[in-house]
Amino acid sequence: MFDSGFSELLLIMVVALVVVGPERLPGLVRKVGYWVGRFRRYANTVRAEIERELNADELRGMLTRQEDEIRELRDMLRDTRDQMRTNADQIADEVRGVGGQSSEDAAHPPQAEAGEVPVVTHDETAQGHAGDEQVKPAEPDPAASHETAPEPAKPQTDATHDRKPE
Repeated sequence: MFDSGFSELLLIMVVALVVVGPERLPGLVRKVGYWVGRFRRYANTVRAEIERELNADELRGMLTRQEDEIRELRDMLRDTRDQMRTNADQIADEVRGVGGQSSEDAAHPPQAEAGEVPVVTHDETAQGHAGDEQVKPAEPDPAASHETAPEPAKPQTDATHDRKPE
């Protein structure tokens, strides 16, 4: 703040000694010291309040930026969820459509045109559509019954699917 060296302080002390006198100089120095200390405490208090306000503004700015990022992530998550639901609905509709076609095809097998040989599938022979005689499916071999088929793999689940939507 003020740039005062030792020589300047010595000059001020000499002038104060001449003006005030040697009897009142110690009391004056005490009062000046008291007021200088008070001024320094006040200046430090003001500086600390300014720094706190600047830090609070900085923290508010950081909080605002983080809230914006959270909103963006929430929107991205919502868009992704909606997209996945739409894709799942489309796949389910396609599966229903394919399942509906196969059941219609089984109910009404295609007729062979003149000169073509009809193609017979295993399902048709088991159901008796291929000819006059009905073919029974083969009986399971009792010797092979002690072997068990491997269990189908379980679908992996993600921990995020268990969360409740916000």
